[in-house]
Amino acid sequence: MPGPRLAPNAPLNIPALEALESMTGFVPEDMRQQILTAPLTDDLSGLREIGLRMVDADNWEGIKQPKQEIGDYVEACGFKVPRRYGSFDGAMQAVNGGATVLMRSEHPQEYAGFSGLLRTYRLNTEEIEQQKIAKYYLQPGDRSMAARYIASGLPLEDVEFKVQEDSFESLPLTRYLSLSGQSENDFVRDLSYSFWEYIPGKNVAVVADDAIPDRYHITTMGKKEFGGGIYLPDGIEEAEYPKEYPAQKDPLDAATRAALIETYEAIRQLPRFAARNCPIMEMQLGEDGTIWFLQYHKARPFRPTSERLDPSDYPAKDGWFKAEAVRGALGSFVTLQTALWYTVHPRRASMPGYVPGPSEEASFDLHYDTGLTEYISPRRIAYLSNKSYQRTYLDMSDGCHEVRSRWFKPHAALSIGKAAYEAMLPKDGRDKLSEGVHNQYKMGGFVLDYASDGLRGYVRSNPDAKQPKMHYVSSDELVGY
Repeated sequence: MPGPRLAPNAPLNIPALEALESMTGFVPEDMRQQILTAPLTDDLSGLREIGLRMVDADNWEGIKQPKQEIGDYVEACGFKVPRRYGSFDGAMQAVNGGATVLMRSEHPQEYAGFSGLLRTYRLNTEEIEQQKIAKYYLQPGDRSMAARYIASGLPLEDVEFKVQEDSFESLPLTRYLSLSGQSENDFVRDLSYSFWEYIPGKNVAVVADDAIPDRYHITTMGKKEFGGGIYLPDGIEEAEYPKEYPAQKDPLDAATRAALIETYEAIRQLPRFAARNCPIMEMQLGEDGTIWFLQYHKARPFRPTSERLDPSDYPAKDGWFKAEAVRGALGSFVTLQTALWYTVHPRRASMPGYVPGPSEEASFDLHYDTGLTEYISPRRIAYLSNKSYQRTYLDMSDGCHEVRSRWFKPHAALSIGKAAYEAMLPKDGRDKLSEGVHNQYKMGGFVLDYASDGLRGYVRSNPDAKQPKMHYVSSDELVGY
C-alpha cells in the first residue's frame, strides 16, 4: 500500500526552481503544491530542504540573539514581553533592587537549530547570598553557577566568560558540535546572553499541528502543576485518547487554553514570520492571567494532509497496534528501520560515541545522549514513543527541550503506550539488542511498518523482516548491515 508519488511527467527541477525564485521572488503555484504534498521518501533528495527555503522563508537571516531580537519585535507589535535589561550591569542593579532576573543563553542556532543545550541562569539576592555560604559542589552549567560566581566576587565580565567556558563542560553540547562538524572556537564567537525579568506563574509551550489545521499541542509547568495534551481551537482536549492518569488535573482551563492559542496565532502571523511554520512557542502565564511571550523556536512547516486512514485496513490480527497520540502524517504505509537501543552515551567528550548512519530512519530514542537527540531529531522520519499519550505529554510539560525535540522535530511522531510496545517487540528480542549494543558503539532496532494521517496512526513489526536488526557503527559509516 505505497503512498502517492509525484507524477512522472512533473519532476522537480531544483536548480531551475532556485534560479527562478532568485529572479522573481516566487514559485509557481503548481510547483509550490508539489513541494508541499510530496511524500517523505522524496525528501532524501533534498526536497524538504528546498521546500523549506522556498515556502517557509522568514525574515530573520543574520539573527544574533534570537530570544532578545524576537522579543523586541514581538513587543513592538503590541504583545506583552518581560522586561529585558540592556547589560549585565543593568540586570544586577535590578537584582539588587529585589528583582529576579534570568540570564538566558543566546546563539543564532537557537532559532532554527538546537534547543536546550545551553543554560539559563537564575539571579536574585537570595540565591547570591545563599551561594556565598554554600559548600556543596555545583556541576559546571548548573543554573545556580552564575550566582556562585557573582557571590565569589568575580567582575561581571568574568562571570559571563566563566559561564561561557562552562558550556563546553557540557557533554550534550560537545556531542552536538562533534556530530554537526562545528568547532568550539567558531561556536563560542556567537554565544552571548540576554537578561530578562522573571515573571512568576506557569510556563507554557504551544505548538500548532503541522498536518491538521486548527489542532494544537499545549504543555504547562507550574510550581506543583504539570499537564499537557492535544487541543482544538476552543481549548477543548481531543476526546478519543485514553487517560492513564485520571487524577492528573490539567492546570489550565479551556478558556485560558483558548486565549493562549489566540495569542500564539496572532504572533505566528506577524509579518517577519513565515505563517506556514509551526513553531514551538514558549509563553509565561502570569499569576494574574497575563500572557507573556518568551521564545519562538522553529520546528516543522505545515504540510496539510487530506488522506484519512480506514481502521479496517489495519486489523489487530495482522499485528497492527493503534497509536494513542499522533503528530504528523506518514501516509497509508511506510516501512522504516527503527532504532531501539543505543550504546550508552560517551563518558568523555573525547570518546566517539554512536554516530548515526543511513539506517537511522526512525527511533524510540532510548538513550541519554541529548546531543544526539538534538542533532538527529530533525533528520528523522518518525519518532515512536513507548509511553502513553498522557505520559508523553506530561514528560514534555516539565520544560525539557530535548523531550519536545523528540516529538515535534521529526516528520512524524506516534505514541503507542507500554502494553503495545511490549506486545509488538518481544522481550527476548529487546534483551538481545540491549546486550549487543552495550559499550560497543552500536545501534539496534526493528523493522516496523507505519501508517498515520495526522489524527490516527498504526504501527506493527514488519512480518517479512528478520528481527531484530543490529547496526554496527564505525566512524560515520554503517558496516555489517
